[in-house]
Amino acid sequence: MRFRVDEKRFMTRLLVGTVPRCRCFEPYRVVCYLASWSNYREGSGSFNVSYIVPDHCTHLVYTFAGLNIGGGIDSLDYFNDVNVNKGYARVVALKEENPCLKVLLAIGGWNEGSEKYSLRGGIPEDRENFVLLVQALRNRFARRNKILTAAVSASKQILQAGYDLPKLCEELDFINLMTYDYSRSDKATLDAPLYGDSSTGETIDTTIAYISKSGCPMDKFSLGITTHAKTYTVVPSRLMAPGIKAVSPGAPGPYTRSAGSLGYNEVCEMLKPNRTTPNPWVVKSLAQNAVKYAYHDDQWMTFDGIETIGTKVKYAMDKKLGGIMLWTIDTDDFQGDCHNEAYPLLQTVLRMLGYVRKA
Repeated sequence: MRFRVDEKRFMTRLLVGTVPRCRCFEPYRVVCYLASWSNYREGSGSFNVSYIVPDHCTHLVYTFAGLNIGGGIDSLDYFNDVNVNKGYARVVALKEENPCLKVLLAIGGWNEGSEKYSLRGGIPEDRENFVLLVQALRNRFARRNKILTAAVSASKQILQAGYDLPKLCEELDFINLMTYDYSRSDKATLDAPLYGDSSTGETIDTTIAYISKSGCPMDKFSLGITTHAKTYTVVPSRLMAPGIKAVSPGAPGPYTRSAGSLGYNEVCEMLKPNRTTPNPWVVKSLAQNAVKYAYHDDQWMTFDGIETIGTKVKYAMDKKLGGIMLWTIDTDDFQGDCHNEAYPLLQTVLRMLGYVRKA
């Protein structure tokens, strides 16, 4: 669900639990987002619920549902969610294998869109109205012992304008921080830098520093990590470092088919060593920023790998955050084609947090 103060300032996603709270002890949250449309992808990128290992996640978030004109929740893809592929039923059925798995439904997201909410016109009072909405939902959910969470922007400007964090922390079970998308469109810039200067002047560390002054318990927040690369088409030059001018989004990949973005499963296939010819991609790791970038001809991308994710998980633990949110598990290397194990990024999160899970 997205609420707008203006075109860019205020947006969030509400996540509603479809199962009661579980009493299983879990020292950290591992919140796994599932893009329900991933089963429409072709070839080795096609994903479905059967690939999910229920023990890999403490929370599984099915994306996305939308709102109808009466304010009720509707499927955005009835064929996929309910009628034929039965996505809703299949993800809930994973609890039969792991009764402690919490299954949630995300309301909003890119396929719900924001146009109808932007046309409605936002007002400054929507910051408080959102709190009232969350309080009303909490009152209803409390009767059924359901989980209520939200995923929010990592931008300090949006957090200040759109969210009364102390009040939201009182009502929400936890909050997922979308600590990525710090990059710009006009320059090839880092998407999820931990430290240092990004193009916006913001980094994961500046977001967490702001959050730490909100008065909320730090364990209310999950650090967001993305399995997607941000990609650009650039004018090739001798120096291909971050900040080079971008002329357009990067070329789409064979699975996700989205200009400007690649799944990690696409990235790792591109970067795999070739036994017969040298791989044309140049890969750079920025230790301070805990992020990687790579380039070849006019294509430039920034992404997280096993090492950088390990650094970010340790950072989250050091900052006493409540866990990690992964967007999305279906663009991890779920087939195990690149690192001799399936879900190498998710497995890195689990190992760093001290979990022992099934491969």
